[in-house]
Amino acid sequence: MASDEIVWAERFSIDGRDLARNNRDISRRLALSVASEIERHRITRAHFEQNPAAYHRYLIGRQYFSRLTLPSLRRARTLASNFPDSNALLVPPSI
Repeated sequence: MASDEIVWAERFSIDGRDLARNNRDISRRLALSVASEIERHRITRAHFEQNPAAYHRYLIGRQYFSRLTLPSLRRARTLASNFPDSNALLVPPSI
């Protein structure tokens, strides 16, 4: 499905005399960026698969925060405070 969403952006200094090298550089940097995102999501997914209940609470909390109303924010805080043992599990390991 086509959209106008920007999914990747980076600035480059492009030398108009060496277009092949510019193309290789852009392709390499794009591939590295995509590979990094895939790895980050793979690690995050593996982390949450170990504790599906924590992931479910995480999703509910995100839903409350997305509404940005005072009652929703209070529900999100209550949800987090009711499960202090799982809050550490909600933070995926960093790469």
